[in-house]
Amino acid sequence: MKKYISIPSIILFILICITQVSCRKSYDPGDWNLLPRQAEVPDPGPQEPEGPTVSLKVMSYNARLGNVADLAKLIEYVKAYDPDFLFLRQVDSATNRANKIDRPLAVAQATNMHSFFSKAFDYQTGGYGNAILSKYPIESGLSTQLLPDAELGGEVRSMPLIRVKIDELNSVVVTGTELDPGQLTNRILQIGTLLNITSRETDPVILIGNFNDKAGSQTFTMIEGQFTFGCVGPGCPNNSPAAAPVNTFDFITYKPSDRFIVQNYGTFPQTTSNFLPITATLKLKLIEAE
Repeated sequence: MKKYISIPSIILFILICITQVSCRKSYDPGDWNLLPRQAEVPDPGPQEPEGPTVSLKVMSYNARLGNVADLAKLIEYVKAYDPDFLFLRQVDSATNRANKIDRPLAVAQATNMHSFFSKAFDYQTGGYGNAILSKYPIESGLSTQLLPDAELGGEVRSMPLIRVKIDELNSVVVTGTELDPGQLTNRILQIGTLLNITSRETDPVILIGNFNDKAGSQTFTMIEGQFTFGCVGPGCPNNSPAAAPVNTFDFITYKPSDRFIVQNYGTFPQTTSNFLPITATLKLKLIEAE
């Protein structure tokens, strides 16, 4: 004999099931964009390299050395930070407004450093451009003019490049520039010339300067194809205007990334211009004899 379940009984069963489910404690799945590993495992940060290293202090400084009165203060500030490598941008050498003094050389002599000046163009009785100062003796230097687009025009920029020997097995290349502030086309041409030169280097390279652009720009994308920024984007130190910085103009970069660790990165609190110097201590992993 077959048994039949009445329709009212089925309806009653369904209602009971719904009631039981609805009475259970609700479950909040949380933020699906935050993975457990991200929430529970902190970023370990840069790892100390194995083997011997050397710490290199780097400083990027807008010299504005057309102002004669600023020279003594600039020397005072450089002595206070005591960098291994100093990039001076917008610097006069032997011009009338600089009292015909080779200003990069004067700073170098006062701070026990070596100087290499790269002239962008003649000015008055001397030249105007950028310079690199080094505590290490300069083995070789290269001065390159970074030209603007022929049709657009613009100011010629300079690129000093030096090579120093850290020890018998390790050398470092240091270079820098200040790119055209007005035209992206000029910046692309200028940084293209610079990167073509640095791409040939087999030694570690430190690139310093004012690229007159921002993170995410075509200029920065080109630089990031070869170099690692010591710090770029939100959270990094601003350096202009000096009184209350809201923008970043100076940067310190390096390559290859596996030879360097950034120990610290910031600004120096005193300046002779409207730009606070950007500073960094880079730890370089040294090559050992086999």
